Amino acid sequence: GLYIRSRFTINPDKVYRMAMTRLNTSAQILEVMGAPLTGTDLRAYVMSGGGLTLKKIKPSLRSRRCFLIFPIKGSERKGLVNVEVKKKQGKVNQVPSRLYH
Repeated sequence: GLYIRSRFTINPDKVYRMAMTRLNTSAQILEVMGAPLTGTDLRAYVMSGGGLTLKKIKPSLRSRRCFLIFPIKGSERKGLVNVEVKKKQGKVNQVPSRLYH
């Protein structure tokens, strides 16, 4: 039961940690925002997808999506991060993020 659930659900906290790791290791973003980047507990996310669909007369599952938005703060600027993640065939694929400062 847990295996099936983990294969088809997306954990927003894991997505947040992935995004923060990616942001803190990006030289371009650290140059603009200033190091270190810190997040807050304020986050908003929307889950979508995961329903059944018919493809070539066979039922299949649509990929799950998670849209996450959260503020970050660097030593020089503040910004807002928008992340979209897709889970397809049990793997999490990150769509390119956007940072608004």
